[in-house]
Amino acid sequence: MRKNESVLDAAAEGILGLDTKGHHTFVNPAAARILGYSVEELIGKRSHELWHYKKPDGSPRPVEECPIYATLKNGAVHHETGDVFWKKDGSSFPVDYTSTPIIEQGNVMGAVVVFSDIAEMMALREELEKLSITDALTGFYNRRGFLAFATPKLKLSLRKMEKILLIYADMDNLKAINDNYGHQEGDKALAETANILKSTFRETDVLARLGGDEFAILAIDACDEKVIQERIQKNMDAYNKNVNPVHKLSMSIGVVCYDPGKPSTLDDLLSKADALMYENKLSKKNNGQEAG
Repeated sequence: MRKNESVLDAAAEGILGLDTKGHHTFVNPAAARILGYSVEELIGKRSHELWHYKKPDGSPRPVEECPIYATLKNGAVHHETGDVFWKKDGSSFPVDYTSTPIIEQGNVMGAVVVFSDIAEMMALREELEKLSITDALTGFYNRRGFLAFATPKLKLSLRKMEKILLIYADMDNLKAINDNYGHQEGDKALAETANILKSTFRETDVLARLGGDEFAILAIDACDEKVIQERIQKNMDAYNKNVNPVHKLSMSIGVVCYDPGKPSTLDDLLSKADALMYENKLSKKNNGQEAG
């Protein structure tokens, strides 16, 4: 018996014993600590009213909808991930828990609830998911993120019959900056180019660095190519004049308007915008402007 108590005391997970009415019959130190109570404050008290009385959205949770009480009623094991328990101070935390019935001679005599606070795990998962769709240098979406977020935007545009601009931008002369000033300066130039684009567009627009020196932007509820190009150039000229006159930044740009009356796929739009961007870059070279 003492050995079992030692195991319960040493466990990192919260472990609670409940009688058939849902009152705490035993509480290990981890459970009390995580919930913000002392063991003595929990023993004999009804569990539902202390730490499972509300749903994750804060709305009341009727006891008849509680999986833990379902275990006491029907003797079935219930496992939940993404639910929340509520602490003594009124705050909540996400949990992974299992409620297992205590059965003697075929009758349910109570239940054991084993739970873990998974807040750190969920935060880590969210961070990893964010990293998987985000470009570390610019903070923009990467190609994967752009495709994931731009596709539903196009579908919404089709339903609402709204036009959208797709801008394909390629930073000029990145190789020359890398060769003459070093890759650290090249990375800085890419980050500054991203900042210029960020200042040009709205938070509702989808901005991405597709790779290397290539950027893509989906501008929502907009379809004036000339205005967008002039705004980008104005912001870039201001940067070159006031911030970095040494190696001036420039971009070659291709812009296409998505017309929901003539639906196109995202891949088609990217291809068209890329081709227009290349024409812009070629025109610069033919006119004696460096645009590598």
